[in-house]
Amino acid sequence: MTNNNIDLKGQVAVITGAGRGFGLAFARGLAEHGALPIITDINEELGQASAQVMTDEGLPAHFMKLDVTDPNAVEAVAQAVWKEYGRLDLWINNAGLALHGPSETLPIEHWQMGINI
Repeated sequence: MTNNNIDLKGQVAVITGAGRGFGLAFARGLAEHGALPIITDINEELGQASAQVMTDEGLPAHFMKLDVTDPNAVEAVAQAVWKEYGRLDLWINNAGLALHGPSETLPIEHWQMGINI
């Protein structure tokens, strides 16, 4: 069930890992309810293309490259959003890793990296 009465007009939202999949769906949903989604992704080409598709469809969107494993980059994006828009209302931590292989053979370092993201 969806609530079509949600009004996010004027709100600014950063979505990590939003170049595709769930992150892009979050960005689209936020835009449809009046927010400005800041699509972030480590893949610059993918993120820019996704933001362009949204703007071509008449939805607001902006792209910023972000590697969520770099705390300085995360801080830089947050500060850039504040500087550009004067606010940052929502932050959706969507970025993740696809770890492949049986869990019983997955190196603990890979497991921990997946948790840390």
